[in-house]
Amino acid sequence: MVKYLQTIVDRLTKMKNGVHDNSADWTTQPVTEGILDAKITLLSNKGTAITNAENVLKQAHLDAHNELAAAKTLGNQTEDLVNGIYANNPGKKTEFGVSSPSAATPKPAPAKGVIKSIKDDVDGEGFIIEREPLDNADTCEWQKATGADAATLVIDPSRFVHFKISKKIKFVDDDVVHGTRYFYRFRGHNANHNGEWSEATSALQ
Repeated sequence: MVKYLQTIVDRLTKMKNGVHDNSADWTTQPVTEGILDAKITLLSNKGTAITNAENVLKQAHLDAHNELAAAKTLGNQTEDLVNGIYANNPGKKTEFGVSSPSAATPKPAPAKGVIKSIKDDVDGEGFIIEREPLDNADTCEWQKATGADAATLVIDPSRFVHFKISKKIKFVDDDVVHGTRYFYRFRGHNANHNGEWSEATSALQ
């Protein structure tokens, strides 16, 4: 959406410049430089608002994900206490949402993920990213990085930043700039474990 808004802003800006440079021809026209400028400002502000909201949402996802491990540890600690305190009164455990200890084996850690492909989106703006299915993963955490230049093929893992949490096998990333090489990697996650990061895969649009 932000890119589409910017496309319209660029179009209106060229028109506004044309009106400004040929002001004598536009003195009696219903469209003025001021009207165009007001619409450009409005659309630019909307684009900024969308970008800010996306950044807040991305940070909220990251913060929530980072809190999961501590929350699960607290839940496990509390459940252990419930099982100990009410060892002789199983019915009491239900008040805490705790059932009798299960003999079931916890879900193992997800295997190392594999990115199947990164292709240009059908409209030429952004990438379609597809991963292989991953056993034992409830969700996947994606990270993204940019290379120093288009020829960069290997990137330092420390350059990766949080991109998104998603269950999808395939999704679109349209927040890219032509001429920049983008790197992606992901790992599976479940209630007990984080998997190993996939190998980084890159594409240049």
